[in-house]
Amino acid sequence: MVRTPSPVFPGAWPRAARFVLLAVIAASAFGCSSARPALPSKPQDRAVMRERGAAMIDSLVAAHGGMENWNKVVEMTFRGTDDWKGPFDRLLNPWPVERAAGQNSFRMHENLGRIAIVTDRGTLAYGVGKTGPWALLRGEPSPDPKDERTASYVVPWNSFLAGLPWRFKEKGAVAHYLGRAHRRYQNTSLEFDEVLVTYPPESDYWPDDWFIVRMDPATHEMRTLTYTTANRAGAAFETTCEFSDYVTVEGLKIPTRRVCMVSSPVDRDLHTWQLADVRFNQVSPDAYFERQTAGRPLPQSPDSMAAAAVVDSLKGRAVAAVDSAKGSVRAATH
Repeated sequence: MVRTPSPVFPGAWPRAARFVLLAVIAASAFGCSSARPALPSKPQDRAVMRERGAAMIDSLVAAHGGMENWNKVVEMTFRGTDDWKGPFDRLLNPWPVERAAGQNSFRMHENLGRIAIVTDRGTLAYGVGKTGPWALLRGEPSPDPKDERTASYVVPWNSFLAGLPWRFKEKGAVAHYLGRAHRRYQNTSLEFDEVLVTYPPESDYWPDDWFIVRMDPATHEMRTLTYTTANRAGAAFETTCEFSDYVTVEGLKIPTRRVCMVSSPVDRDLHTWQLADVRFNQVSPDAYFERQTAGRPLPQSPDSMAAAAVVDSLKGRAVAAVDSAKGSVRAATH
């Protein structure tokens, strides 16, 4: 999905500035260093790292079902629950609530997406369509402009994360193999192969950020990922997510539980993102992803259209039953 630069979120940064200061102090006190190492200065050495990195990403993608199966995906849908906690949630949480739960739908190769969550203001839907980002509150265009700015970030970012690890072979991704190292996974120190992935400046995929993916040396499956979110909180903070609870859907292996923490400059719990009822290619109407106006009726989602069809079917059966009963009564009285 096309990356849209995300501006500062009103209301978050006054407190965020204090967090940044505290983080700098904490970093100097506790020494949580960056996960990203400096690359060699010699071009020949970097070329070797890129060659091995590309091969490792190939093995990672193959372990999760391969690019051929991934390229068959038109739309990915799931119920997402994103629970945020800890002192850094106010700074790094992009949602207006601590628990963002609802339906997620992404056209994985068309830069379209829609996420609906429940808030204290009502159901809030974020979308990115061919005309750009938009937000609906209780079925009408949101009067709060920051909701649309939030949509410009959360929809492409969540679409990108939902598409890992296949995203690491798209949009000109460059991989450098960093070697093997022992890292924490579910409170245990395990050895992983590490690959640094970046995107070129012209890429649609987050060129201001970097990603270190860690793979099981035996199975080549994705286990953890460390990354920056420059469009959300600058490059000062690094997040590490642990992947688990894999399911296989149409040949693709999907981690449905992602436990994330701030890993630099401090080490703190952050959020847990869970995916349920993951499905592919239950394609929504194109208008489902487009900006809405107050005078235009909203397109129905596939689930609501299916429900409407069931209701119509039941209505038809009820009418037929009543007509049949009336006919029987008339026949009995004549």
